[in-house]
Amino acid sequence: PDADVKAFWATIALPRRVAEQIEAVGVKAAEMREQYAQEMQSEQAAFDKSLDRLEKVVGGFDKHTSFDRTKEVASEVRQLQLELKDAEEKRARFNKREVIFGQEQ
Repeated sequence: PDADVKAFWATIALPRRVAEQIEAVGVKAAEMREQYAQEMQSEQAAFDKSLDRLEKVVGGFDKHTSFDRTKEVASEVRQLQLELKDAEEKRARFNKREVIFGQEQ
């Protein structure tokens, strides 16, 4: 009988405990969502700066007029292609995150 009474009251209290747990998880999820959104904004700001730098580099290629520097310029172009590919992958990742957070793309 003592175990039955404890089981009875545990059963009565269970919905309240479940509701409290749901609320606690909801609060934690909201905090994590805010943290991730801030991290995403910070990453996007750094990404924007790197895009500005890439734009300047690409814009500077018209200054290369000497055939003597062909190998150097070709090396720069290969490096730039890698950076542009990386930027494209980051852009795709940011677009996916914006969808998750309900932001405009």
